[in-house]
Amino acid sequence: MGKIQKIFIFFILLQLAGCKEEDANTIKGISLNTEEITLNKGEEKEIEAIVYRETSKNGEIKWTSSAPEVATIEEKKTVGGKTTAAIKGISYGEAIITATSAFDNAKKATIKVSVSGHTFDEQATGFDFSSGDLITYKAPGEYPQEGKSLFNVSINGHYTGVYNDINGWKKLVSFSYFDFTPAKEVEIVVTSSNPFSKYEILPKSQNITSTKEGNSIRFKLSKANQTLTIVYDNNYQGNTFHLFANAIDVNAPTQSTDKLIYLGPGYHNLQKEFGGSLDTNNKDIYIAGGAVANGTIVVNSKGNTVSGHGIFMKSTPNDLVVLINYAKDAVLKDFIVCSHRNGGWTVGTHEASGITFQNIKVVSTRYASTDGFDIVNSNDIHLKDVFIRSCDDAIAIKGLINDVPNNCPPCENMTFENLQIWNDCNNAMGLGAETRAKYYQNIHFKNIDVIFSYDDLSHHDELDERSVMNIVCLNGTFFRNISWEDIRVNRCERLACITFKDNFWFGTLLGNQSTEGGVDGVTYKNIIVESNSGSSIANNILLNGWAGSPQKIIQNVTFDNVVIEGQRVASENDKHIKTNNTSRVTLVKDLAFK
Repeated sequence: MGKIQKIFIFFILLQLAGCKEEDANTIKGISLNTEEITLNKGEEKEIEAIVYRETSKNGEIKWTSSAPEVATIEEKKTVGGKTTAAIKGISYGEAIITATSAFDNAKKATIKVSVSGHTFDEQATGFDFSSGDLITYKAPGEYPQEGKSLFNVSINGHYTGVYNDINGWKKLVSFSYFDFTPAKEVEIVVTSSNPFSKYEILPKSQNITSTKEGNSIRFKLSKANQTLTIVYDNNYQGNTFHLFANAIDVNAPTQSTDKLIYLGPGYHNLQKEFGGSLDTNNKDIYIAGGAVANGTIVVNSKGNTVSGHGIFMKSTPNDLVVLINYAKDAVLKDFIVCSHRNGGWTVGTHEASGITFQNIKVVSTRYASTDGFDIVNSNDIHLKDVFIRSCDDAIAIKGLINDVPNNCPPCENMTFENLQIWNDCNNAMGLGAETRAKYYQNIHFKNIDVIFSYDDLSHHDELDERSVMNIVCLNGTFFRNISWEDIRVNRCERLACITFKDNFWFGTLLGNQSTEGGVDGVTYKNIIVESNSGSSIANNILLNGWAGSPQKIIQNVTFDNVVIEGQRVASENDKHIKTNNTSRVTLVKDLAFK
């Protein structure tokens, strides 16, 4: 028999005003404030009931349990008109507790009690369950969890596995996933082992209706391929939870073929199974739900697909988790990827072309340099329906070829749309800082929720090159036709930045502005910022051209419906805009406001 759970039921005896005098033993009715409760081992919950009568006496309630082997009930005492009874969870199962008037058997109230046979930690590990409309997955025991689980999550009463890592503030970042049939509504309960007063389910654009029940949050979903974030007690640097709701993959393979590498449920050490990294080499890769692959995936051929509902992760330093290296026309979709315990980049492209990322979830929170996506000297890149939680840059578009920019492949023709972004350091969406590329051109960000964007843990509001929407040029080159449109910012520090610099991170990364360059044609359209962090750089827009030789001008920048805390940015004199123009030198010009 497991630990005993106790629920104290307080019966409040109310005297009804204006009623005629009645027999003292007459009970008018019994009501409970809930019809159903669920208990874990060692858990306590309180409920209230009201007994409508004139007086209160011991023994006026008869208590019964439909299944005493599951849950029992015992009246304790009556003090000051309050009767206390304790429900004890005995074993796994369900029972109905009934409170009946000792004087009138027709007056009664019931509550359904569900007793779990598992501990909180067992529920956090999850269980493999599959039906036609729902699949949950147990987290493999080999996954290197960080500390004791803080959350569990059930979907229609079935628990799915929770994974965690730590953020830069040494708090737990947890995530979980499940699959279900779209349009088949499911009920989700996320339970925290820590008490909390308030919470947010983000992004707000998802419009999730929920209720708080003790330490649990209950809500329903019917839309698949949906990502939700829960922040507790307004603490964005604290323990947080991310949930990924996928559509069931009805075409999922079950084994490897000549053209497919299949990673089934369970834990895979890629070093042991494949002698190092797992390369596509003209094959597709599928990672099944319930699978965790520890190591590096390399896409190095043309026309391949990496997909599935499992997790790619890396627990050792150096190398990316997923590298697209000189590949062309590749598709990466649906999986989760995290730099777990690996303080390095997560997903990267190097001189790649025609790469599509869709419905990928990145959770890389370990300090530091855990970028989400690093797009290096690549072209024709498309990110769609992607979630990124990173410690460092969420998206960084870089030029890293070891040559002068004019001799390097450009960064061009990129679209990033329908994204959710959270970065604990640096930038949410950045071009640079290393810019050894012939040019940056035709790069567009659309319909994006920025949940949280912070500048730096150790040097908060001290750095002049960090923001939500960012262009930082260390190596003189050109930027043309860059846009951000329909960007909703929940929390941030600096909002936007365009700047030229000759060094980065206190001189540890050197630039070179001896080559020509400039910025011509940047659009910020429908940018909404809801809050103010209170820092000295909160919601600022920094525009700094280069005064050295050769000069680099920032020009033709449009602010179209940029609204900060309810106020439209309407002119260059807006308090949020900072430039390095002087009375003698104009480095920022032709700003337009709509």
